[in-house]
Amino acid sequence: MKIVSGIPIWVQGDAPDSTTTTSTENTCFLEDLYSGSSEKTTLLRNFRDEVLSKTAAGRELIKLYYQWSPAIGVAMVQDESLKQDVKSMIDDMLPLVKRMVD
Repeated sequence: MKIVSGIPIWVQGDAPDSTTTTSTENTCFLEDLYSGSSEKTTLLRNFRDEVLSKTAAGRELIKLYYQWSPAIGVAMVQDESLKQDVKSMIDDMLPLVKRMVD
C-alpha cells in the first residue's frame, strides 16, 4: 500500500482482508459484487490507482466511495434487485474504464 494525498492506494494483492468483509465496516461492495478477486475488480482497482488517484476530483471520488461503500454494501445485501442494478450499471461502464486504463 502507498498513500497518495492521504488516500490508501492498494497494490494488487496487498489489500487487507477487511476489504472483502460483508460487515458494515470496511465493506468493499465491488469485491462482494464480483465475488472477490476477478478481472473486473482488478480493472476497477487499476482505474482507481492509475486514473482517479492522479487528480483532485478523482481523489475526492475515491474518498466518497470509501465513505459510502459500507452503506451501499449493506443495502445490496438486503435488496437483490438493487445489487443487480448496480452490477449492471458498473458492467456498462467497464469498457470505458478499460480504455482509460489501457
